[in-house]
Amino acid sequence: EQYGEYYEQPIEDSKLQQEGKKIAEEIYKRLRGRDELKNVPIMIGLYKQKASNDIVPGSYMSYSIGKADATSLGDWTDIDEEYVLFPSNDNKDEHRAMNTSFQNFKLEVNKYFSNTTSVIGRGFYQNKDIKKLSLEIPIQFFGATETVGFTQFVVSEIPKHFPNNILLEISIKSMDGPEALIVRKPDEKMPFVHMYNE
Repeated sequence: EQYGEYYEQPIEDSKLQQEGKKIAEEIYKRLRGRDELKNVPIMIGLYKQKASNDIVPGSYMSYSIGKADATSLGDWTDIDEEYVLFPSNDNKDEHRAMNTSFQNFKLEVNKYFSNTTSVIGRGFYQNKDIKKLSLEIPIQFFGATETVGFTQFVVSEIPKHFPNNILLEISIKSMDGPEALIVRKPDEKMPFVHMYNE
């Protein structure tokens, strides 16, 4: 409402697809009406937005391509991707193994360093397989030596808990800002480590 409350309503996927495809055809026709776009392929994707207070982003549901000079869009292709927040309470089979790995990693981090507030993870899945896992570890450090020691500990825990075939990004932050970034690309044994305050 103008200058007042902001309201949201969840919409079922089938309704999103149905209405989205109608709107996409109208957008396609308008784009085709422009002289500079008459002879180029046009791709339109349907994106499902999450609630405004959700921590993970939305994801694409489907896409269609209108070939050059075509008067309408072609067939729609479904996209199976989603973002998942860890720790997760859902019981989907494809999330269960990563949720267990995440919980075990979090437990080891808390044993090693009790000043952590919470470890948060965001997983990106395509076709029910996890492709990327981003972890954020907010922590209060008391010195550079402790920061380096904790980062080394985190690096040593990675192969114990997470599969080697995914992109893994771990951001260690304090109240002063980023402290360390750990990135392990798929099928690499050793991660890249960057210390911000060295």
